Amino acid sequence: MQLFFHQLLSWADQNGMVLSLTKTKEMVLGPPSITSNLPPISTSSYQIQRASEAKLLDEVTRYEDRLCLLRRSASVANHLPVGS
Repeated sequence: MQLFFHQLLSWADQNGMVLSLTKTKEMVLGPPSITSNLPPISTSSYQIQRASEAKLLDEVTRYEDRLCLLRRSASVANHLPVGS
């Protein structure tokens, strides 16, 4: 992820853009057993904050909520009659 972040910073610079590091957040999606071991993203002078939820169009999104929704959808789909 660090490499991709530096590529993003480089692309922004080449295109005359500036990334506001104080407003930039990192949200890692996945099971905590895997994501909690990932190192944070940083520059030489700033560490990007990691967020556990994000607000998109006034809806708060968390990994756990999405996972529950996917499990329920899969459970319902397994019980639908063929052709539905």
